[in-house]
Amino acid sequence: MTLLRLVLLTLLLRSGLLLLLLSILLLLLLLLSLSLLLLLLLLLSVLLLLLSPLLFLLLSGLLLLLLLRLSLLLLLLLLLSVLLLLLLLLLLLLLLSVLLLLRLLLLLVLLLLLLLLLVLSLSLLLLFLLLILVFLLSWF
Repeated sequence: MTLLRLVLLTLLLRSGLLLLLLSILLLLLLLLSLSLLLLLLLLLSVLLLLLSPLLFLLLSGLLLLLLLRLSLLLLLLLLLSVLLLLLLLLLLLLLLSVLLLLRLLLLLVLLLLLLLLLVLSLSLLLLFLLLILVFLLSWF
């Protein structure tokens, strides 16, 4: 059985499937960092709105449109990264039935999935709170 695993690992390394899985993992980390950067930009724009109500009165339509676009882009990026991470998890589960060496990688992917779901839930909660805040500020 160990000879079969060694042969399969050699085939995986030669076919580039392991490299493909690692590149998908790096792409997911890039998407996660980009979504966190967009979330930071969204928080910064809301902080600017809170600190200067005169600017809010002058540019309320443009800033509200910018906030809505940023929030939609953030949601799309987070959902895309969750879908890609689930696809990677499915591929790793298929490979795990054959290779025992990928258990550490699967554990890493599961931890990244939990982190991504935590960021997704917190960002969605923050996004709804920010949209409610912008809606309330637009009344005044």
